[in-house]
Amino acid sequence: MKRLSIAIAVLALSIFAAAIVVELLSSRSDGLSEGIAAYHAGNYARAQELLEPLASAGDSRAQVMLGVMYEHGQGTSRNFGEAIEWYRKAADQGNAEAQSFLGIMYAKGQAVAQNDEQAVLWLRKAADQGSARAYSLLGDMYSSGRGVRKDDEKAADAYRKAVQLYGKAAEQGDANAETALGYAYASGKGVRQDNKRAFEFFSKAAEHGDQVAQYNLRFMFGKGIGVAQDSKQAAEWYRMGDLTRAFAQAYVAFRAITLLRLTSRPDLPPL
Repeated sequence: MKRLSIAIAVLALSIFAAAIVVELLSSRSDGLSEGIAAYHAGNYARAQELLEPLASAGDSRAQVMLGVMYEHGQGTSRNFGEAIEWYRKAADQGNAEAQSFLGIMYAKGQAVAQNDEQAVLWLRKAADQGSARAYSLLGDMYSSGRGVRKDDEKAADAYRKAVQLYGKAAEQGDANAETALGYAYASGKGVRQDNKRAFEFFSKAAEHGDQVAQYNLRFMFGKGIGVAQDSKQAAEWYRMGDLTRAFAQAYVAFRAITLLRLTSRPDLPPL
């Protein structure tokens, strides 16, 4: 009888402990969601307040978001050292986003010695997890011979994989993926170059609120690329949002399609 009582007590304690764990995880999840929502609303101070405790507790997603904020000086002074520290913590946990971003930091030489081999190493880790962004950036590395032997066939294969992955996300109405596909068709990376298809995907993304896509529509309407020139439509898309903040948000959200775009002026996304 005594053994039974002990067993019941242990079971009750286990259930209680499990309930606490579930509650803590739920609380963390809510804090993460709130932090991300605050970030997208431009309330960076609130985002940092919510995300920093989670990141310190080891949440890789919060660590990535903090890294992004430090890298771009959002709600804090720009600090590449802090950014790469958070990216590395998340990357070491296997977070594909962080691995991609760490690869980019090595490619650009931000807070670390510029090292294309290290960039490729981290991008491959992310690509192995199915990161479309990493595949696209690996395509750039193979295409330019940075960190690897120049290989147009491998570059094309990486671009195709990126397009396939972005295509699956775009089918679900993912605006970032739609914008990525727009760039793929505009540049002819992984697909046959097609400005009309680029316009189509930028239009979908713009309708879903992606302000980088809205900017690109303004450019395409203004120049008559992939669509009949229409200055009224160009002006309309230009008025859709604050381009400075817009690019900071969307540029950070999916971190660019090519290394060229990463090193170009952020207010002039290339087609």
